[in-house]
Amino acid sequence: MIEANQERFEWLINTHISRLNHQLKADFTGGYLQYLLKCEDRSSMWHSIESRTPFADDFPLMQLAFEIAPNYKIRNGQGKHILRKAVKGLIPEPIRKRTDKMGFVAPTHEWIEEIRQELKPYFSSSLSPWLNLKALDKRYDIFFKVARKPENRRVFKLISFAIWHKVFFGQGIR
Repeated sequence: MIEANQERFEWLINTHISRLNHQLKADFTGGYLQYLLKCEDRSSMWHSIESRTPFADDFPLMQLAFEIAPNYKIRNGQGKHILRKAVKGLIPEPIRKRTDKMGFVAPTHEWIEEIRQELKPYFSSSLSPWLNLKALDKRYDIFFKVARKPENRRVFKLISFAIWHKVFFGQGIR
């Protein structure tokens, strides 16, 4: 089907290999896609969630996707650009233009907020070579009150490091 309609898609075809397309092809052919699909399948079944992976089994469509210029995939920071254009007039505009939709996201900021006081002992003096503990103590509640994703990741990494250090180096809790 794609080959027969190749002329219809000429304006989309990338004349040079972009880093985005190269990475997408590497992910697809290198097993990463299979890994993600397996994880998605197990996670959705575990939580009794109906989940779909549209287009994942349409090999000719995937091949075409590797040739499409990146600016038709991502434009102005918004993904699925060509798909959004393709469904214009077919689905309601608020859905088509939606930018807040995310995949299944763990509520880590709520978890961190709930356990922040219990975590305090993990930030012992043994971490002083890596952390400014005085500054952390002074602003502890503010630091662990995270809502934005980049900050959330940073705090989560800090917590993970403190726990890892305690477990593997056995430093006492203050």
